[in-house]
Amino acid sequence: MLLEAAPWAVLQVADTKNLRRALLLTFQLAEYEKPFVLALNRADEAKALGIAVDARRLAQILGAEVVPTVATNGQGLDDLRLSLKAPRPVSYCPRYEGEIETAVSQICQLLPEDWPGKRAIALSLLAGDRDPANHALAHSHTSPLAWQSSLEQIETIVATTASRYD
Repeated sequence: MLLEAAPWAVLQVADTKNLRRALLLTFQLAEYEKPFVLALNRADEAKALGIAVDARRLAQILGAEVVPTVATNGQGLDDLRLSLKAPRPVSYCPRYEGEIETAVSQICQLLPEDWPGKRAIALSLLAGDRDPANHALAHSHTSPLAWQSSLEQIETIVATTASRYD
């Protein structure tokens, strides 16, 4: 869906008590460069457990809107609605070890200009998953012949990078 559509915003609803797990998805969503809002739900339960999350600081780090909510009583929903009116892509971009980051950059340069989420597609290709690239290809104006030439170069980059890691 993130490759096919141009969503107004991606809304990730995270369990504040399990923020570390939720942030893994946040970082993956950041790779797609789509407008984004993070709702930290169950903020009341997290607080009761002694978990304090500085939503303002997290928003600064991510470069995206972060809104604490308690869905069961509607707390924070007005703020969430307001943040969805002017969403922005996550400006935080996870960086990987040198050779991986170099491979991602090289693959991005080989992907067609009109493909959305090129960094996410490059990471998928590097991980051996062609589905996002195939999906982007099916929804673009890229000729299969031109893509085949790029794909051969990408496969070389993937193989070279994979040979350096377990």
